[in-house]
Amino acid sequence: MTKKSFEDEFIEIEKFVQELYGNPDNHKGIIPEKLQNDELEKLKIGRRQETFYFVIDFLKLELTHQNGLYELGFHGANFSYKDYLKLLPDGSIRQLIFLLGKQTFKMANRTFISFLKPKFVALVPIKNKDGITLLCKRTISVWQMSAEGKILSYLSEFVIIKDFENEAPLPRFYDVDLSLRNIFDGLVKTIFNHLPAKENPFSHRETMLLTHYLQNGITAKEVAEKENLSVQTIHSYNKKILTKARTYFGNDAFKSASEVAEYMKNIGLITPDAAHTS
Repeated sequence: MTKKSFEDEFIEIEKFVQELYGNPDNHKGIIPEKLQNDELEKLKIGRRQETFYFVIDFLKLELTHQNGLYELGFHGANFSYKDYLKLLPDGSIRQLIFLLGKQTFKMANRTFISFLKPKFVALVPIKNKDGITLLCKRTISVWQMSAEGKILSYLSEFVIIKDFENEAPLPRFYDVDLSLRNIFDGLVKTIFNHLPAKENPFSHRETMLLTHYLQNGITAKEVAEKENLSVQTIHSYNKKILTKARTYFGNDAFKSASEVAEYMKNIGLITPDAAHTS
């Protein structure tokens, strides 16, 4: 399995937008410009140090408004949507953000979205101009939508918290009906395990083994007994897991399948019972 380049990832986003929206000219926004301008003025006046924000036109994949990017060391005039994506660290975090984003846009409809609602909050790592990765609280909300309830553009607001130390994203929704929020809140724990085989590097069996490794001190022999497999077969699976994880997550530091399992738990991709809920 070869690691995807940034350009390959961006092409996938472009394809997703094309598949979801088709011809951009077929989608007209219904949020009044005055409402947006009033909110931009509030954002400008209320912006605090260590915060920044921008508006993304999702149909064109362009930034249309921005403020505070100098907090990261950048001048906003030449800052693009691609520049923003490149600030997300390679590997699993960026993949997870893309996956959650795709699912959110697919589920959007007129019954529960409106201007600035709902708000999707997550902790995300962002690299500044000096290459230091910072932990930010990111809040995304609807900026423009169509009469059919498709999100055409969205507002991303960021608060810089501290240096990033592999914190989990902890994605959550606000300003949305409780039943829908419960659906969204569970996405991070299930989406990875339901990916098509071509997108998910780990097989169902490998995911099951990874969940076993979340038990502190469990041995390969004990895992073999649980799965009714030989220890040699477990070791073979472990080697495959390590190879795939190093490629997919862009992390050559993994030394064992247990380390991979702990990493995936910390970023929200698996839980102890994930293998039994797929």
